[in-house]
Amino acid sequence: MSIERRDYGLEELEIRETENGQTIRGLGVPYNRNSQDLGGFIERIAPGAVGSVEDTDIVMLWQHDSTDPITRQSTGLKLEERKSGIWFEAPASDFTPRQLDLLQRGVVRQMSFGFISNEDEWSDDKKPIRRTLLDISLREISPVTFPAYQSTSVAVRSANDVGIALMDERVVPQNISMAIDENRRTPWSAPTLGDFTEDSWEDLSDEQKRDIAGHYTWAPTMPPETFGSLSLPHHRASDGAVVWRGLTAAAARLDQTEVPASAKEPMRRHLARHYREFGEEAPWDRSEEIGETIRKEKLRLAVVGEVL
Repeated sequence: MSIERRDYGLEELEIRETENGQTIRGLGVPYNRNSQDLGGFIERIAPGAVGSVEDTDIVMLWQHDSTDPITRQSTGLKLEERKSGIWFEAPASDFTPRQLDLLQRGVVRQMSFGFISNEDEWSDDKKPIRRTLLDISLREISPVTFPAYQSTSVAVRSANDVGIALMDERVVPQNISMAIDENRRTPWSAPTLGDFTEDSWEDLSDEQKRDIAGHYTWAPTMPPETFGSLSLPHHRASDGAVVWRGLTAAAARLDQTEVPASAKEPMRRHLARHYREFGEEAPWDRSEEIGETIRKEKLRLAVVGEVL
């Protein structure tokens, strides 16, 4: 079974003084909360979906890195199921001083969890399509700087099993990061495979291919079958930051890119989110505003003409 990952902002994170020393406490897995668009559907975890956390040994990782574990249930991590979800409490001594500082200052402010879906339920009576996770096996929780790539290939197969077609052939990759290069004059050129790795595409794992796809706006399949199938890059290969000139180039070329027409709107939303990070509106949003202004002005002039 494949592990899926989901992310959300760290909430109610606090460092507490206890008789056993400092502890870090917060919400690890939220119940009854709609996710962002995961590629044609939204998702929520039903209360009780995780089940008992007493006989498990769930691990907490730093940045989803299995080589950088923080703690696990058998070594001090405490998990508790409440109405709002699964809460965690871990000894502060298990974190490095730098990790604690990053959490306290809000530099690391996302929480992510990995799970295996055992039972889910789909509804397509209205848009967006909704997936409810009824029974999951929680595997790990991780504080992360940027949301992990939200692989939905498992969900796509689950939806297909019940006759619901998602965007399995129209993939808008999840952003590798939401960081931006604030210097709008930074030069831009489309990255090559060599900018990401010295390995050939065929030698990369599916996860590596997904990470590279996260630098782009479009992939015909996920994971992509070839590097050349990726379109409209705008994230810098070295650190994942969005470069202004790459973003504007992707937006300018979007309508000329050969992708299914039904994918254009999700692609526009993807790029528009980056424009907002720069404090700007996407070109198509500005066009709509200008068009509405012109329409209102024509209406005003028509009314004035009738009065005169």
